[in-house]
Amino acid sequence: MRPDDTEAKLCELLLKITGEDIHQAREYESLHQFALRGISRQFDSTETQIVYVFDKWQAESLSTNIEHIPGVLENVTQGVPGRPPGAKNFNKLPELSDTKSRRFNRWKTANPGLEIALFLEFLNSNTNRDLSTDEKAAMLVRYDKAVQKKPQMQSETPT
Repeated sequence: MRPDDTEAKLCELLLKITGEDIHQAREYESLHQFALRGISRQFDSTETQIVYVFDKWQAESLSTNIEHIPGVLENVTQGVPGRPPGAKNFNKLPELSDTKSRRFNRWKTANPGLEIALFLEFLNSNTNRDLSTDEKAAMLVRYDKAVQKKPQMQSETPT
């Protein structure tokens, strides 16, 4: 929800909105969207929707009918910001083994044009039947990097 440095600077210069204002607005918007996905979607319902929030300002951004629950989150010390120790990035693709990495490099050398159709044919060939889905994705990332480097390599060669 936090804006990156460029966005924060532009909003501050052009709109006089600070990065903290952007963060707070996004937080309240997300909270509001969350609340709207509850019982309020059923227009004929008479149920009361209960939404737990962390502070008075979040509660006031949602409703004027606020009920405080005593003893909850009053004596809680704030945690250390950042990733918890030992957290793993589950979105990170596995590294290719040396064998599979060399296999890709041989294909890249044999196919300097880096045509996508040839790469997909190579990826789905019997040679690569031992690749897992994640390894195929990792190989596709390597292919994309090679394609991105390709124009730079061509412009660097003297004609």
